[in-house]
Amino acid sequence: MRAIVSLSLVLAALTAVVAAGDAARAGGYAAPGIGPIAHAGPAVTVQQGLLPLDRILPVVHRAVPGRVLDVQVVGAAYRVKVLTPNGRVAHVMVDGRSGQILRVE
Repeated sequence: MRAIVSLSLVLAALTAVVAAGDAARAGGYAAPGIGPIAHAGPAVTVQQGLLPLDRILPVVHRAVPGRVLDVQVVGAAYRVKVLTPNGRVAHVMVDGRSGQILRVE
């Protein structure tokens, strides 16, 4: 009986891991040290003439090191929310076409 309960727990845990991975792939980007990001999707941003996130996020990380919490497309810019190592939340606006930092709040 204990073996059946243990097997059930293992299967439930594996199902949760697979579902989380599927959700991350469906919901946005995942990069080393960066969790899934809610985003309009790469095809939409490229059609809008914006640089892909894999070009934007390194620029943000050089300006404000930390963990990316969220990315939003605002017009022709990316608004990136970053949790800094000291626990502060910074909002970085990046021009989506040039990749230049517009401001850090």
